[in-house]
Amino acid sequence: MPKVMVVDDDKAIIELLETMLSSEGFCSTSVSRSVDALDHIRREMPDVILLDLMMPKVDGWQVLAALKKDAELRHIPVVVVTARVDAMADSSNELLSDLAGFLLKPFDIEELMLAIQKALGLSNGRELGSPSPVH
Repeated sequence: MPKVMVVDDDKAIIELLETMLSSEGFCSTSVSRSVDALDHIRREMPDVILLDLMMPKVDGWQVLAALKKDAELRHIPVVVVTARVDAMADSSNELLSDLAGFLLKPFDIEELMLAIQKALGLSNGRELGSPSPVH
């Protein structure tokens, strides 16, 4: 199964996402400090990154910009996970075009799986983890 990395400063969100990912058979890893994100990403080399935008010190846009400048990491698809729609307006169009997807909190497991499948270039079916649309 693909490896998904969660980058979010909210430990409750990390726990929720890891539970959702695990229930679908994904291997997941997380980092709660955005300043450490690139080091963790480089070490883990995930297949998909779920990235919060609103984080202290280094926000998600800064993490995304750094990822896309790094030749070793720029290929990793990033799905933004945020609680604020207006956070999307804070970025340049260039960074928006680098996103593989966007999820607005709160979201359900079906939305999460579809975003990950799209990021990985997989079909819309439930083939990845299978059974459960738990809401």
